[in-house]
Amino acid sequence: MLTTLYTLAIIAYIYSFVLFVRFFVWRRMSWAKHWRRKVKISLDQIRSIARSQGRSLPFFTVLVPARDESKVIKRTIENLLKLDYPRGLFQIIIVTDEKERTSRNENKSSITSELKNLLSGKLETHPSKDGRELLLAWLVEILPIGKLLHLVISLDTRIQRSTFSTEIRQFLFGFMTTLAEGKPADVSNILYFLRRSIPDSTDRDLEEIIIEVSMLTRLIARGVNRICDGQENNLQKRTHHISTQIRRFPKRHIIERISEFDTEVVSKRRQKANLDDLFDRYFLTTQQVVEECKNRFEGEGFQITHAEVPYDFDGKMGGKCTGSSVRSTKGRALNYAFSLVNPQCDMVSFFDAESHPDHDIMLHLARWLLKDKRPDILQGPLFQVRNYYRMGILSRIGGLYKAISHDWYLPLMFSNLPFVGGTNLHISWELLGKMKGFDDTSLTEDLEFGCRAFLYFGIKLDFLTVKSTEQTPPTMGQYFRQRLRWASGHLQVIRRIREYPRIKNAVGDVSDFKHRAKHLWKNLILIGPLEWIVYQLSTIIVLMMGIILIANLFGALIPGSFFANNPILRWFLIGLNVPYLLFTFYCYLRYDEVFDNIFRPLSVFAGLLDIAKLFIASFIVFLLPAPYTWSVILALIGKAPKTWVKTPRTSE
Repeated sequence: MLTTLYTLAIIAYIYSFVLFVRFFVWRRMSWAKHWRRKVKISLDQIRSIARSQGRSLPFFTVLVPARDESKVIKRTIENLLKLDYPRGLFQIIIVTDEKERTSRNENKSSITSELKNLLSGKLETHPSKDGRELLLAWLVEILPIGKLLHLVISLDTRIQRSTFSTEIRQFLFGFMTTLAEGKPADVSNILYFLRRSIPDSTDRDLEEIIIEVSMLTRLIARGVNRICDGQENNLQKRTHHISTQIRRFPKRHIIERISEFDTEVVSKRRQKANLDDLFDRYFLTTQQVVEECKNRFEGEGFQITHAEVPYDFDGKMGGKCTGSSVRSTKGRALNYAFSLVNPQCDMVSFFDAESHPDHDIMLHLARWLLKDKRPDILQGPLFQVRNYYRMGILSRIGGLYKAISHDWYLPLMFSNLPFVGGTNLHISWELLGKMKGFDDTSLTEDLEFGCRAFLYFGIKLDFLTVKSTEQTPPTMGQYFRQRLRWASGHLQVIRRIREYPRIKNAVGDVSDFKHRAKHLWKNLILIGPLEWIVYQLSTIIVLMMGIILIANLFGALIPGSFFANNPILRWFLIGLNVPYLLFTFYCYLRYDEVFDNIFRPLSVFAGLLDIAKLFIASFIVFLLPAPYTWSVILALIGKAPKTWVKTPRTSE
């Protein structure tokens, strides 16, 4: 009996390896059909093609939904403004949510009043989390940063004093807030900020500046602890610990600096501060950041539109305000923004709030649109590993494997399934009108749109060989929730697809419509729950067999002596694990170019440790399909998620 079980397990183990080998078949096919045909193209070439056809260049609208994205939206806008395309022929619409702004303003009065009482000594309780954060902002504002500015400008004279002053105060506020909340933060965070702010300097050049920034964190922590009557000792301990990690930290000068700052704090507490203005400058909303970018760049010929979705917008394309609050979803936000699309628009490009597409993407889109047969939907690959160095182990390996699947598998999937992603997605304006926008109730409005477009009009996707880099949620919990929403949305589409009524302008007759619905339903199951379960079982089998094989190497015959009596088979199966490890390392090397190197390891040893962690992560790969498997279980017991959940971002 045991021999039979082992035999079945070995067959499953080898079958799992066959599934793995498929990746390389897909690589060859996607290269031959898509990536090999990618060409370098310039704006002059696109203009020449348009002139030869007697046509004008296409007009594009870029749509970016952004709620609670104040930490990433600035860099996204700056990246989009670098697109290689005439400024008068594309517009950028950033879509925010009124609820974000009103939620912040509702708390403003109580938080500023709390700080006022705290500074005057009238607050009898420990400050709230928000009150403590505003106190940190107040201390950051009165911080003496003259020496720091001198060091920075001496290192790079191109840096503007006022600009860096604002940036360093914002950084110190965020850094101290992280420390106060007990979240991970150390001297590396200071170095990462300085690498981005002073990009042409080496880490050695930054040593003196790091020392001064660390000194300032000690002053802030001291100020918080004094004002809170010694109740913030942990914050002081954390900043002290950070300073001990820095070589040549001037311990003798810290007492003098603290004494000077204590005097300044006492003086400022007696003065009346404009706490409302302080609140506005440090508790930033996405709306504020977008407006700042809009005011900064509009004079340069860019068309930037800020669309704020009203709290009571009903969610339909061309919809109305209802007078009562409506649940926020991505589809609802996009449908609202369609009312602001330029009438001359040919195609709408969709990107997430942290998307950074290649700068030649518009040129490739224009080349597609200048063909005789214009595509209705183009989907490009997403390499969600830009924040690789800031991810946990599971998110790292999940992000790498997701990138390779978009690289090799996604181009081939379109022949069977209109797998539309919500970013690096490009849809003709005409089709969006015919489809009446997105389903504002769907968990995955992108997949639902692609399936509906195929169901009604037989539209298939074309693959765009231009990448966009993005983030993967950094923690295991965030990763799980994002994938669970994706999987639950997929199952939601499966349930709905055969219930859609046939519309009047759908292509073909009733029989054609039913055939397309059946085709979609079948492929959604095959490239959905069925595939997820197969992958889940295969990864568990590989894990269990790996444990048994390794245990046998050390003499543990569990269960039984099957492999002890078959050493050649044992070593053969152990050898099958090597390609998995090598493949993981290959993925790391392949996508290293898209990692944000601002956050690269601080030393060679730390870099080697990172790679070692990646190999260790290869042994917990069975967790990657877990959110998808769990979504199937929740659907079977009637507990499937029904509300859209926003994906968290890493600050950039």
